[in-house]
Parts: sequence; structure tokens; C-alpha cells
Amino acid sequence: MSEIDEILDIVAKNMMIDRHRLPFEARLADLDLNSLDMVEIIFAPEEKFGIEPPFNANASARAIVNAIGDAGLVLIEDMAPPSVNYLGPDPVCDLDYVPNESRKLKIRAALNNSFAFGGLNAVVAVWKTDEK
Repeated sequence: MSEIDEILDIVAKNMMIDRHRLPFEARLADLDLNSLDMVEIIFAPEEKFGIEPPFNANASARAIVNAIGDAGLVLIEDMAPPSVNYLGPDPVCDLDYVPNESRKLKIRAALNNSFAFGGLNAVVAVWKTDEK
């Protein structure tokens, strides 16, 4: 069995359909999958073939999950989360970055943009109403 056939088997198994109903030229975006199914399908071949991502996927995923789940904690603890995969400042874009680790800041409002597979997007805005 070729690697392509094995990957198609993984996709079909995750979709719970017969392998022969899966078009060879199908793209993930065409397969009517939810975000979790897509993530499982993306990671399954990595596990099957022993592929190692070229970056620390666990650290990046943890930072992303923390940013999504802890928007309110940013305000409570006045702690800015780190920029993920920060390599250095851009001379054209002079911003106050928080590179690589959290930093204590006086924060009054936070905005979280969450973008998921298939266009399932959300924006959460939180702010302090009473400064004590």
C-alpha cells in the first residue's frame, strides 16, 4: 500500500466513510469536517509516518489555547501573553511586542480573535469596568 493510500485511509476512517467514496483529489476544505476532525486528520499522518514538525508544536498550541481561553485572565492578572514565534522587531512596524514570555502590564481591555478551519471565527472583547 502506498503512503497516499494510507493517508486516504486515515482520512476516510476519521470521516467514518468508505475509503472508495473519498475522491483522490479532495481537499480538506471540501470534506464537510469540523475543526477537531481536521486537526485529527492533519496530525494522524505525522504519528503514522513519524513526522516531526520543524517547530515546537506543543508550545505553540499551548500558547494559542491559552490566548483563546484566558482572555479574561489577561485583565484580572494584568499579564500580557507572549507573541508566538517572535523572531525580532520589524523596523517598519514599531509596536510594543511581548516576545517569548508573558509580561506584567496595566491592561484595561483585551481583544481576542479566534480563527478556525472552515470559517468558524469568533471575536471576544473584554474590558474592566471598575478600576480598584
